[in-house]
Amino acid sequence: MSITYKPGKKPHPNEHRLIFKNVDRRGWNPSIKRYLKEDGYKTLKKALEMDPKDVINEVKTSGLRGRGGAGFPTGIKWGFIPPNNTKPVYLICNCDESEPGTFKDRYIVHQDPHQLIEGMVISAHAVGAHTAYIYIREEFPEAAITLEKAIQEAKDNNFLGENILGSGFDLEIYIHRGAAAYICGEETGLIESLEGKRGWPRIKPPFPAVEGLFRQPTVVNNVETLCCVPHIINNGAEWFTNIGPEHSTGPKLFCISGPVKKPGCYEAPMDITIRDLIEREDMGGGMIDGKRVKGVLPGGASMGILSADELDMKMDFNDPRNYGLLGLGTAAAKWRLRCFLKPIDADDGLIAVLDPPKAIELGSNETLLDPAGINRSNDPTLLENLFEFGFRCGGNLLDLRFDHGGTLENIAVFKDVGLERKHLLNSQTPLLVPGTRET
Repeated sequence: MSITYKPGKKPHPNEHRLIFKNVDRRGWNPSIKRYLKEDGYKTLKKALEMDPKDVINEVKTSGLRGRGGAGFPTGIKWGFIPPNNTKPVYLICNCDESEPGTFKDRYIVHQDPHQLIEGMVISAHAVGAHTAYIYIREEFPEAAITLEKAIQEAKDNNFLGENILGSGFDLEIYIHRGAAAYICGEETGLIESLEGKRGWPRIKPPFPAVEGLFRQPTVVNNVETLCCVPHIINNGAEWFTNIGPEHSTGPKLFCISGPVKKPGCYEAPMDITIRDLIEREDMGGGMIDGKRVKGVLPGGASMGILSADELDMKMDFNDPRNYGLLGLGTAAAKWRLRCFLKPIDADDGLIAVLDPPKAIELGSNETLLDPAGINRSNDPTLLENLFEFGFRCGGNLLDLRFDHGGTLENIAVFKDVGLERKHLLNSQTPLLVPGTRET
């Protein structure tokens, strides 16, 4: 059957639509009737005829890694369930998706919920779970309703409940709506919340596979991760490994936001670069209004920020380490980074903190760092931000680092800034701009 998409939603040449195959399709709806027309749940029947260990080994061989940020190998995580376990095992789908700039899982649960349910049933069969939960953030009320309806449809057609498809395997899936807590995106914080407690991460070990929900063996996987499972079982591990680079197999969903011409979610192999995601005409389309990229947040908020000179980083699980970064999942381009200043050495340069609430507007060199630490210049030709200031003055961005002294975080170090010694303060006190917050 030929697949057609809504206007402006056609996949670009570099996109590899797998998880998003049904997103924004013409004539598509989230009903089970429509899903079955596309051979939906066909792979579930195949998986239920397999030994659970064979399912786990297939996922291990595929190289599938978690799509929620940590990138831990999925098959290995499943294998952590203690051998000869006699305790109840729980499967949890993490649909909290509270990371800023991330909106991929929302697309899936809104438009293709049965893909997720099929992946969960196969995964539960593999790890021996008979009870599963979808932990969904409170701000997704329509998604929760869509999932509740899809679960009931699956039960009515014997894809959930008792003796699924005559296999003797039982599984119930329940929806649990969170309370909008960012920390519950972390798996043990999520588990605490699911138990009715304050969402606060547990000390590990023990890990959830040994002692998780209700102190029983538990597997927690992201929405996108679970959706990959039916495709791996249906097409084989070798097929999956042929998509993308080694150690980062399969396609990945990338969320692009910020002042780009075509913000949205794109599915592509993980050897794609940030530059391609942002600048390709058939992807991000470049920056709006002729702006140039000053910085990019290529993953979660804790991942770190790249400068405009580092856009050739590949969005796989390994290359970010070469840039001193960890994590993966989003790309937010920023043309006006917010910052405040702290002098570090009169001869060497400046440090910028990137994310207080209000941007500093930099004036002339003479008024940049006055004794109060406030830019009082009324010059209308203000420099855009500290990055612009540093580069115009001949400074070189050395690195992004953390200062755990309690006052600064996410700092960018500029060296050889072209200012005379008299224009830099010797004090080590952070220079605050009105409207920023002290930390």
